Amino acid sequence: MQRGNGRLTPKYLLRERPVKWDPSYDLTTGTITVHVTRKAVKNFNLRVRSDGTAVMSIPWQTNRQKAQAFLDRHHYWLKRSIAQVLEKQPEAPDDGFVPLWGRLVELPCDLAVDELYHREVAQALPALIKTYEEATGQHATAWRLRDLTSRWGSCTPSTGHISINIRLAAYPPTCLEYVVAHELTHFIEPSHNSRFHLHLALVFPEEKKARSLLKRNPREVADAGASPVDRIPLIV
Repeated sequence: MQRGNGRLTPKYLLRERPVKWDPSYDLTTGTITVHVTRKAVKNFNLRVRSDGTAVMSIPWQTNRQKAQAFLDRHHYWLKRSIAQVLEKQPEAPDDGFVPLWGRLVELPCDLAVDELYHREVAQALPALIKTYEEATGQHATAWRLRDLTSRWGSCTPSTGHISINIRLAAYPPTCLEYVVAHELTHFIEPSHNSRFHLHLALVFPEEKKARSLLKRNPREVADAGASPVDRIPLIV
């Protein structure tokens, strides 16, 4: 008990108000983006998924500085683990064809794959932004196209920025559509709880299908749905 204004104040009333923590957010170490989620756990848990993306769960009261320090200490382990996962994925044959929007197309000799994907996503994105900003009632202040190594997309609700992985162009169009809807929905609900999935389902009901496609190698997806006549030359 402490005395103030002639009255005794219980100690529990003198405690600082609990800090409002973001339930989930992204951190970067080197070029690797890791999705961090606060959970009822005692230890830090960092892992690499089968698709090469990285996630980490941390105790609820852990601040960003401690999470970043832990991530930086394990940077080389994380980089090595991601490389090992990606090495297990089947290599694309050197036949001059690349997966594009779920089909195999002939890559022009004067165009790199990342240049092709950047161009394609840049062309497809404006219509999707318009559709899903209207559907969700949310607005991003900036959209960035990046060649991400561990995420299909990321967002920062505090700034309104959204990043999209250009390699989504390798998959059927529904995958890019899903990621756009997914990131905008995070402006409504930052974490991946039931409220988030409820809002996402209202604007994009095929989340399960898109997630299933993104767990597979894009060449496999294209090969599975393609016949020889589907291998088309790309007109530039």
